[in-house]
Amino acid sequence: MKQSSIRLLGRGVLAGAVLCLGLSMAGAGVAPERKVFETEARWLDDRLPEAERKLLEETVGYAFPGFEPYAEEIVWLANKPDDSALKGSVVVLQSFTTADAQRRGVLRRTENLARRSEGEAIFIAVHTPENAEEAERFAARSSIPVVLDRTGRFSDDMGFWKSPAAVVIDRAGTIRVAGANALQANRFLASINEEEPKGQAPKLISRVDRDKKKPAAKPSSGTASFPEAPAVQNANDLRNKPGPALQVQKYMGREPNVEGKVVMVVFWATWCGPCIAGIPHQNALHNAFPDDLVIIGLTNEDEGVVNTFRSNRNNPRAEYVTAIDPQRRMINIVGNRGIPHCIVMSSDGIVRWQGHPGSLTQLTMEAIVNANKSLGAAAGDGSMRWIPDSKGD
Repeated sequence: MKQSSIRLLGRGVLAGAVLCLGLSMAGAGVAPERKVFETEARWLDDRLPEAERKLLEETVGYAFPGFEPYAEEIVWLANKPDDSALKGSVVVLQSFTTADAQRRGVLRRTENLARRSEGEAIFIAVHTPENAEEAERFAARSSIPVVLDRTGRFSDDMGFWKSPAAVVIDRAGTIRVAGANALQANRFLASINEEEPKGQAPKLISRVDRDKKKPAAKPSSGTASFPEAPAVQNANDLRNKPGPALQVQKYMGREPNVEGKVVMVVFWATWCGPCIAGIPHQNALHNAFPDDLVIIGLTNEDEGVVNTFRSNRNNPRAEYVTAIDPQRRMINIVGNRGIPHCIVMSSDGIVRWQGHPGSLTQLTMEAIVNANKSLGAAAGDGSMRWIPDSKGD
């Protein structure tokens, strides 16, 4: 184990990891109440989709159950902490996955935060079940503890879904911040460390039991009303059907996080005049919905051709994501026989609009974004889980 990890672990990690789940205010005869904390807005990660934030918020004020109840379902991939030392420190749990480059990078950023924290907290990375087969190889050299949640029960109970999320647990073992902004770690860790551990929080209820206690959703709950899309010409009609998977050879920049967002794929080329003329329109859409919409300009041209186009100052610069795929995988599925052409998919992968991007107005996109939020809220009511709900349990 690296010296930095030994130093951190030497200070102890978390009261919650050794909390006996059966404790309940012995002698008092009264079960502890869930605490309500006022969390500063700057402490929260505003990039998280709303539905995923709601899952995380359900855990705040409860006692962290530790890892022992999940011992048969989790695997420590690096630097397993000693449970006897896990007491009395602030802990940050950071979920991640190796499913794509952006989320793989979360582990390295978390290692850097742990080094910079200088003992303010113990950082533990939690790999969700997604792409679990790659987790062990990737995490083997980590300088911080890394645990793989093989089944997803731990992730479900903690509210971890597909977007990387951080949960902060105070020295008393209480979940204080769920969906934390890691960039503000030095501030909220210092603030929480200054507090004296207080009282005992109630036991965290399992996700399954939490969902059972929720009122039954009305039949119309979460029904998303997407605008009617125009008739499709010169392409395969994919309206209201599952769209193609996002397959690109390379993103010309950072790979976008599309979880919970509307995705607009614009098929274009550097030699296409109408495509170039449409870039400002796509920029306007991108800027109008920065938190809810991802636009990907996809061409089947080579990287060098695109770089040459982008380096020419006379050409408009796309403020959204640009990608290349000479294999034409998505293009072949869409079957468009002219460009520019675009498809707009909701977060469940269904094509909600298709056609010439220039005819897609901001008003129509607003309707799609709002309908997608309704879709996400419905999913947050119980379907975003690693272990599917069983009516018999």
